[in-house]
Amino acid sequence: MPGRTLRRTAPAALAVAAVLACSPSGASPAVAAAVAELTGQLASPDAALRAAAACALGDLDEQAAAAIPALAGLLGDDRRVEGAPCNDSFTFGDGAEWIRVTSPALEAARALADLVPASFAALERGATSASAVERAFAVRALGDSEDPRGVTVLRAALADQAPAVRERAARGLGELEADGAVAELSRLLADPDARVRRAAIGALGDLGVRSAEAAVAARLSDADAKTRAAAAHALAEIGGPASTPALVRALADPDREVRVGALDALDELGGAAALEAARGAL
Repeated sequence: MPGRTLRRTAPAALAVAAVLACSPSGASPAVAAAVAELTGQLASPDAALRAAAACALGDLDEQAAAAIPALAGLLGDDRRVEGAPCNDSFTFGDGAEWIRVTSPALEAARALADLVPASFAALERGATSASAVERAFAVRALGDSEDPRGVTVLRAALADQAPAVRERAARGLGELEADGAVAELSRLLADPDARVRRAAIGALGDLGVRSAEAAVAARLSDADAKTRAAAAHALAEIGGPASTPALVRALADPDREVRVGALDALDELGGAAALEAARGAL
């Protein structure tokens, strides 16, 4: 999310939206007015206001359906925003403070995911946009939407030229429990981008794909430490006795997270042979 840090207060309509979101029988004129104001804020020159407005619209769920076109227009707007008053996602920033890091595109994707099925067509179009940023956020939203129709779109996105799109497609297929995508996800274990390899490993682990055990275990020798750690954690879900030798070797990995993941996987696999091998390596 490129760009300078932005800190702003939320638009006035956010307070109204928060009240309406908590009211199952909110007055229709008030809802319509809040949606209209928030939709207007999506075009603000201030990235923080755009992000906050998108977040507030997501809180309104189906009541914000009229804002879908405007929200879809933000999927390519990945301007970094810090300190936006929205939801509860934070990161540790400079000055030892907890801050929220987001972007208008991220908040729009979250809102559009909450608005599925009404927003499905807009997300499907976004997944084939000329903008790689827009494609990535549209694919992310489809993965978060819990709508099984998204599986077809995400499987196609696994072949996207942009690594960020392939990564989000792989993660989304795991979230959507797309068992039919195992072959494509397994091929991504050899992707040139480490983020994509990690996403594919995570998806195969989430899906409980035992047939991918050997291919995932091979990633314990990956050049990228985070990918090796992801493989170790996934083997706790899909590993078996055949994974034990590779996991034991991983106990000597120079990266601590890999060692911890391998130990956890061996503990999860259980069995006298695995535990004895782990003790012998420590």
